[in-house]
Parts: sequence; structure tokens; C-alpha cells
Amino acid sequence: MWERSALLAALGRERRRLARRLRDLRLQKGWSQETAAERLGIHPVHVSRIEAATANVSLAVLVAASLAYDVTLAELFAEPGRNRIAKRRRRTEAPARRRRSAGR
Repeated sequence: MWERSALLAALGRERRRLARRLRDLRLQKGWSQETAAERLGIHPVHVSRIEAATANVSLAVLVAASLAYDVTLAELFAEPGRNRIAKRRRRTEAPARRRRSAGR
């Protein structure tokens, strides 16, 4: 079982990492916090608090962010610079079927 202090430390680290990821995605779109707030259906102050890692993010906001930023939920939690999700998706895509020759 987790010690409370270890759990709180892990939550803080993950909240900060998610905050950076959401900010990076917003900036990649060229959106202000106000525009992001409109697209996510939340108040601009909440966007600011999320990106400052001072607010918890609900599942509803995470789903809205994945739709607005055109990424999967898993990609929201991916570390920047490591696109493991896309690589895994490419490896698991079904290969194109080949036609059998008439002689077979």
C-alpha cells in the first residue's frame, strides 16, 4: 500500500506533467487560454489553474481536451518527445492483404 506522502508526491508529479502537456498542445494549436477555455467548455481561469498544475482535472475536461487537441486520452499522458502511442499504433496496424496468384 502507498504511503500517503509518496502518493501525494506522485500525484503532484503527474499533475505537473499533464499541465505541461496540455499547455504544449494548446500552444501548438496557436490558441490563447481563452480560446482553449471556449473549446473545452470551461472558464479561462480554470485553464490557467490546470496549466499551472494547481487544479485537478476532471475526466470530462480530459475528454474535451482530447477532442479539441485531436489526440487520444493516452496521448494526453504521453511524455513529450516520446510518441510511443503512434509507434505502437503503426506496428499493430493490419498489413495490407496480398492477392493470391491464380496458380495457388
